[in-house]
Amino acid sequence: MTAEGPSVLVVDDNPGDARLVEWTLTHEDGRRIRVARADRIATALDRLAEGPFDAVLLDLGLPDSRGTEGLARIRAAAPQTAIIVLSGGEDPERIRAAIDAGAQDYRVKGIFGPGELVRVLDAAIDRQRRGVAGTVPPPSARTPPVGGGVEPTLDDDAFGQLVELGGADPTFVPSVVRSFLDEAGRLVPAIGEAARRGDRSAVADAAHRLKSDAAQVGALSLARQLRELEGSAGRAEIGELARRAARIAEMYPDVARALRERAGGSVR
Repeated sequence: MTAEGPSVLVVDDNPGDARLVEWTLTHEDGRRIRVARADRIATALDRLAEGPFDAVLLDLGLPDSRGTEGLARIRAAAPQTAIIVLSGGEDPERIRAAIDAGAQDYRVKGIFGPGELVRVLDAAIDRQRRGVAGTVPPPSARTPPVGGGVEPTLDDDAFGQLVELGGADPTFVPSVVRSFLDEAGRLVPAIGEAARRGDRSAVADAAHRLKSDAAQVGALSLARQLRELEGSAGRAEIGELARRAARIAEMYPDVARALRERAGGSVR
């Protein structure tokens, strides 16, 4: 028997991220979770005005909001709603700022194991209803290789989680991979062009959009390069930005090849 679950508003301007979160929640066994989506804070506020939601899953980097500004606006508009930040990085100051601004939890984007996101959701809703403040979550258990180790093109565990999430649906993994390849095929060249002309904002925005998509499909080494590029876009010399962008362009064909092999013949 399917139990009625919470209502959730996913606020993210990255279609791949939003689609994956929605899939994760709506394919949870034994729960009927209602999911709506918004790609701007302004749109999210309109959705919240139309009717209450039990929780908001919020990306902090949106076109009409930066930092915790959007979080504060949602908290003011929906004081009874639990807010969980889903972000592409684990910067301790950013996590603390989100919790201080009223978020019940902060999680790094990626593939969530079976039941994991729903457990986070239920706990956040419970804390909000009891008036208990959020706490800073433990850091991710995933760490980069040390001692000069070489990161693989695709991380087996991360890709395995994607396969596990898709379950018996044979179209899920190919659709996620195809979506990533379409997005990366557009954004990787755009990053290089923006770096060469010194457009720091465009470099940071494109790297931000692509990094979580790369993590979703198990391309963790590429995601790390994109995260570092985004973080350095505002301060690095133009030549350094161009070199970092070129490194990403060099890595991408191997990632694309590996993904096509893993996803099967339906992805070209």
